[in-house]
Amino acid sequence: MSKFMLSVGVENFRPLVNEAEQRGISVQELLRAVIIPDWVDRATGETIKRYVGPLPFGSTIPERRPTWPIQR
Repeated sequence: MSKFMLSVGVENFRPLVNEAEQRGISVQELLRAVIIPDWVDRATGETIKRYVGPLPFGSTIPERRPTWPIQR
């Protein structure tokens, strides 16, 4: 499994903490289950390539991921 590190300032971290607390989950769970999938759904292939770099040979970025209701 690939891993990455994310660094955010206090002004960006506080809303993540608040949202995670409202959902009864950790910030890490919020990022994994909500934030990252939502970003991937909204981002175009070119946007993703700009942030994560080139894809391994033969890999493709799906047009759209299946959607599911996000609990709030």
